Amino acid sequence: MLTSSKPTADLQDLVRRQAQLIEQQSAQIALLQEQLSWLKKQLFGAKSERIVADLGQQSLPFAEAEVAADPVAAATEEIRYQRHKSAKNRGNDTISYPDDLPVERRLLDLPEDEKICAETGEPLVRIGEEITRKLARKAEQFFVIEYVRPKYASRKDPDQGILTAALPDSVIARCPADESLLASILTAKYADHLPLYRQAQMLRRSDV
Repeated sequence: MLTSSKPTADLQDLVRRQAQLIEQQSAQIALLQEQLSWLKKQLFGAKSERIVADLGQQSLPFAEAEVAADPVAAATEEIRYQRHKSAKNRGNDTISYPDDLPVERRLLDLPEDEKICAETGEPLVRIGEEITRKLARKAEQFFVIEYVRPKYASRKDPDQGILTAALPDSVIARCPADESLLASILTAKYADHLPLYRQAQMLRRSDV
């Protein structure tokens, strides 16, 4: 089974870089909006004709502000915050979803030749089952996959332990998100250029 350390670190790095890019773009947008507001005031005000004539000889008053702005410092502060939050919530991430989502049950049973007790040769007794739930996505519709794994034990020799079928390999170990959902997130992020925080907002609208 694949480990989750490297994909998790990659996702955290993507979030940090995304936050830095958003901070820089927000600073640029704020500066452009301020310049536009100043130009409108000068062009359409009472002294617009004199200001228009002087535009070719004077630089915009916000040029110095653009040079003095230091988005890197703000981005650095945001990175420190993201790292602190990630360390605090490490290992506690869960996925919640509505109870009325359709459920697709997939039975993962042991082969017939493994349902025999190795010591006594008698058939193992089914004593229950393990259910693992993953949130999946198909055709813009969320649904839950339940992996049902019957549990078997020897009637006369319980010390032999409990046997169940193995879960399918996952891209991220013990991740409650199915590969179909992870693929959808990556496609939206890199192919459709949809930021992760906007995808999170879209999931919340579906009560996920």
